[in-house]
Amino acid sequence: MARRAKRYSILDRGTGVWYYKLADWRSYRSTGISIRVNRQGKPTNRHEAEQYAMEEADRVVFERHTGPTLKQFLDPYYGPECPHCARLEADGRPLTAEYRRTQRSRIERYVVTDDVADIKIRELTPGHLEDWKQRLVTRSKELEAENARRRKAGEKIEKRDFGIRTINQTLNALSGAFSEAVHRQEIAYNPALSVSTLRPVEEDSQYGIFTPAELKRMFVTEPESWGYNEAKYHGELDWRPARLYGLLMASIGERPSAILRLDWRHYDGQTLTFPRVKDRRKNRRVVPLIALAIEALDDWREDSVRIGPDDPVFGYDGGGRMGKTWFKKRFTHMMAALGLPAEDEWGGRRVPYSLKYTLETELIDRGANPALVRDLMGHSHQRGAPETVLTPVQARYRRQRAEKLRELLPLIEEVVSDSQ
Repeated sequence: MARRAKRYSILDRGTGVWYYKLADWRSYRSTGISIRVNRQGKPTNRHEAEQYAMEEADRVVFERHTGPTLKQFLDPYYGPECPHCARLEADGRPLTAEYRRTQRSRIERYVVTDDVADIKIRELTPGHLEDWKQRLVTRSKELEAENARRRKAGEKIEKRDFGIRTINQTLNALSGAFSEAVHRQEIAYNPALSVSTLRPVEEDSQYGIFTPAELKRMFVTEPESWGYNEAKYHGELDWRPARLYGLLMASIGERPSAILRLDWRHYDGQTLTFPRVKDRRKNRRVVPLIALAIEALDDWREDSVRIGPDDPVFGYDGGGRMGKTWFKKRFTHMMAALGLPAEDEWGGRRVPYSLKYTLETELIDRGANPALVRDLMGHSHQRGAPETVLTPVQARYRRQRAEKLRELLPLIEEVVSDSQ
C-alpha cells in the first residue's frame, strides 16, 4: 500500500519563528508563531505551528474546490507581494510605489466595500462588473449632489466625492489583476476585458479658468494669500511653498502629481527635469522656467531645511513629501482670501487644475504654436495632423526641446504676471 504524502512540513530556520510548507509548495512561509523553548533549549510549541499549517492546508483545499471570492483574489494585488508588480519589475518595467499605493487604495475603497467583492472569482461575469460600475456612478452623483448642497449652505464638506476618472482607473486596476491571473492560468478569461470605461460628460469635465489679472494677484501682488492667518490656525504658516507649487502649475503645465514628486536634483537653476512622464515614448521631459518661478524656487531652497539632491522640493522639515490635500487646502484658502468666485464667467468650476488649463488656454489665444503648447503641457503628439505636429528631424528636436520651449517663456510671463 502506497504511503500517503504528508500534507505539510514544519521547519525551524533559526530565526525564532516557525515556518511551514504545504505539500505542493516550493518554499517555506512564516507562520508568525514565535518558537518557545524549555531549559534544555528544545522547542515546546511545535504543535501550534502544526495546527496552523493544518488549518492553512484545509483552507487551500477548500478554495481549490470552491474558488476564492473577488475580495480574496485581490488581496495580494498592488501590495508588497503583488505578482503583477513583481513580473513587471522583472521585465524592467517597475511600477512606482505611489502608483501601487494608489491602486491598492482604489481597490479597497471601491471594490472590497461593494457586494461584488463577495462573488466567487470563477463565477464573476462582465455583467457583475457592469452592475458594480453603475452602482459607483450612482454613488458618485449622490456624493456630488450632497457636496453641492453643503457648499451652497456654507457647510463643511465631510465626504470626499469621486468622479468618472476614478471609476475608470479602478476598473483598469481590476483588469490588470485579472490579466495577470490569466497569464498565470489561474482563471480562464479576464471578466473586465469587455467592460468599457465611462466617457466623461462634457459639462462635468469642464474646469473653469482664471484671468491673467487674477493670476497676477495670486503670484505677484498678493502672494501672502497662500498663507493661513494666525487667528484661525494658531500661528502663521509659510505661504511660499503653496505659492511656488501653484506658480509651477500655472507656468509649466505639468501634472500636479509630477510636480509633487520633484526632488532638488531635478532643478538646475534654469530648468526642471521630469524623469517620469505620461507619454511612455519619452524617457524624460525638460521644461524651461520663467524668471518668476526661478526666483521662487531659489528663495524656497535657500530657507528650506532639507536641500539634498534626493530631498523633495515640496517636503516637510522631517523629510516627508507633501501631498495633494496639502495644496487643496491652501488653494481654497487663497480663493477666499482674494475673494475670487468659485466659477468663471462661463460657469466652469475653478479647481487647482484650473491653473494648468488657464496656461494652455491663454497661450493658444495669444497665437502660440499649438505643437509647442502641447509639448509644454506634456501631451502626446497627435498622429495624422502634420500641420500642428513638430515632425522635422525628430532626433534634433529631442536634443533641442528645452530650447524650443523657451520660445513660449515671454508669453508665459505675460499670462502669469499680466505684463502687457
